[in-house]
Amino acid sequence: IAAYAPYIFVSCTGGQWTDNYGNSEDIPGQIQMRDIDDMSLIQTFEFNTFSHPWHIDVSLSENKVFVALAGDVQENSGISCLEFGQENGEYFLNELWRNTNSSYGTMHGITISSDGQYVYVSGRTDGKIYKFDSLTGVELDSFEIVDIGGTRMGGIAISQKASCGSGSCCD
Repeated sequence: IAAYAPYIFVSCTGGQWTDNYGNSEDIPGQIQMRDIDDMSLIQTFEFNTFSHPWHIDVSLSENKVFVALAGDVQENSGISCLEFGQENGEYFLNELWRNTNSSYGTMHGITISSDGQYVYVSGRTDGKIYKFDSLTGVELDSFEIVDIGGTRMGGIAISQKASCGSGSCCD
């Protein structure tokens, strides 16, 4: 869940589900845009059944939502950028770009740099942190943090640098 007033964004993993009778149903992954006051559904973006959108983060400088896609067995794992807003009285939630790669290790946590230029994503099964260009989705670098094994990468966050000014902690 991520919020950017007046909206709240929710990821819904989706996938292939089977009931107690053996009937299966393919449910696409979704990002839902909701009104932050009454939680009414405003707009939905659907991914494919096996993309498994996981964690999300909202840019503070642009109307964009970045989505970590867990994927399914070495497919569809990656990152997506959605643009949101309202134009001519109509709400929209559209995909600007997507970068998936079979080498990504189940993308999990996601965060945006304070200047909005980069998106960082943790690979749950490969122990890496990936750095992406926020405008294009191009992978710029990756860093191995944890050797593959019992330890799994989870969430990720960036501390924000304090700005110095009148009355700040820098005085």
